[in-house]
Amino acid sequence: MTRREALGLLVGAAAAFPLVGAMPGGVARATDDGTGPAFTWEPIERNPVVLSRGSTSAYVRMFPTLLPMGYLVPDAIDAWYLWAWHHHSHPKIRLWTAPSPEGPFTEQPPFVGPPAPGLPPNYDATHFSSGDIVWDAARSRLVASPHSLRLDPHSNGEPCQDSFLLESRDGVDWRFLDGDNSPRLVCGPPRSFDSVHTGYGRLLRDLDGHLATYQGRYWWLYRAQRHDAGQGAPTYFVPALASAESLAGPWTKHGKAYDMAQQSTALFGLGSFVRAGARHHVYYAEGSAALAPTVQYLNGSEGDDMVWNGPGVPVPIPNSGETGVTAGGGNLVRDPWTGVQYLVQDGTLPMGGSEIRIYRSVAS
Repeated sequence: MTRREALGLLVGAAAAFPLVGAMPGGVARATDDGTGPAFTWEPIERNPVVLSRGSTSAYVRMFPTLLPMGYLVPDAIDAWYLWAWHHHSHPKIRLWTAPSPEGPFTEQPPFVGPPAPGLPPNYDATHFSSGDIVWDAARSRLVASPHSLRLDPHSNGEPCQDSFLLESRDGVDWRFLDGDNSPRLVCGPPRSFDSVHTGYGRLLRDLDGHLATYQGRYWWLYRAQRHDAGQGAPTYFVPALASAESLAGPWTKHGKAYDMAQQSTALFGLGSFVRAGARHHVYYAEGSAALAPTVQYLNGSEGDDMVWNGPGVPVPIPNSGETGVTAGGGNLVRDPWTGVQYLVQDGTLPMGGSEIRIYRSVAS
């Protein structure tokens, strides 16, 4: 059996599963029942579930997260919540709710960030964007990981962008984690692997969207970026790992997580960072040195560790050629009522604006 065939078996589509200690509003912790991430997908009938046409960043919805909030809290607006972010100049967390992961989705009023008391004074309050959203069952709260642009003088070729942590009890109103508005994942010194960016990160979770730990630590996979000062200096992009004993930190950096197909020259988007089937999996999208992310990958660790050997396997996404639908990487979640997995994709439209599409897993 080849490694590709073995990985294909490992990431076979999910079957129905028993609910382990699972009651609405009372889910205790992340669980691993041995099911791995799905690999084969089909579009739902309502695609795109969110469509926004326009020529400015105000119409871009990116880095979506889908979670079964009706399963997590007793007073949810609806069974499912879908969040997405603006990139910059419009610091909003968009929210849609639906009775099913397949819709129909109803837009709710957005949250306009950053929350009080605001970012530290050396950060751009209009650049507050693109975090993960995951359920922290131990504290009955959602946790999000947006980044912001630091305004300090720099010698890296471009300004630094550091990451923060937010929390929410209901997915509607947000505050800084534990009331602390300090950055949690800070750029490294000039010419280090993450000297200008620690953003677009994903926190380790299980298939059901619950925050997970490994070896007693929380794990954060992020897009590290380096750009040295000097005319014509290239930008390098690296999927990098950090971990901490507490969400509050301090966060320890572990450097590059894995090699991508284009090595460190390609722009990429992280969609999901999942512990499942006693392995660690990453759904991400990669482009090239010249193009935005267009190819989806699923990368699984070789063992019960944080070691990946290579870029993983390209994932066929139905009708993805209609738009740049793989731009941010696939956000993966399992329906706790049915066991069906769903993959949420954002994409940028050729004439401006964006869309979000949802795909369901296909049983093999």
